[in-house]
Amino acid sequence: MPTIKTADAVVIVAFHTDSGKLVLTREYRVPLGGDEYGFPAGLIEKGETVQATARRELREETGLSVTRIAKVSPPVYTTTGLSDESVVMVYVEC
Repeated sequence: MPTIKTADAVVIVAFHTDSGKLVLTREYRVPLGGDEYGFPAGLIEKGETVQATARRELREETGLSVTRIAKVSPPVYTTTGLSDESVVMVYVEC
């Protein structure tokens, strides 16, 4: 699996094999005045691979471990026109 070095962050689409469900996070966001549901995600640290970031962030945010990395997307720009931040979608089993 190629390592992508150009992205700023990862978004982890995690499939929990025991439950047969996708893993989502729920976080309170002040600007929304309520909870936001989303996929686990995080910034890629200097010198860290996309795969290592996905493993670290999934563990930090959910306590779950990656058992298999199925696919890594090319960089995706989520706020074109506002920012040049790019994310990589990492599809995993946990």
